Amino acid sequence: MEPAPVPLVLFGATGAVGGRLLARLRRQARPVLAVSRAARGEDDVRWLRGDLYAGDDALAAAVRAALPPAPAPWLLSAGPLDGFAAWAVRAGLPAGARVVALSS
Repeated sequence: MEPAPVPLVLFGATGAVGGRLLARLRRQARPVLAVSRAARGEDDVRWLRGDLYAGDDALAAAVRAALPPAPAPWLLSAGPLDGFAAWAVRAGLPAGARVVALSS
């Protein structure tokens, strides 16, 4: 039996970099939880609408609820680094989470 795929959460999924990364992940048939202020409706992608700068726990709770209990997720941020860093501190990332943050 094949192990379950590692969950991927992509922040900034509608931006210039995030959109290209999402397209590549979709071509590889990787399950992705895409997060953006303006969620879209692709059938093969789960979307969460949220703002890293909102300052509340709603987005963190929604991400946690959408993830399976194991394995630890990959969190990919293709948006502003300051917003993601502040969100990550508030969110209390799961043990073993792997983070890749891209910024210019």
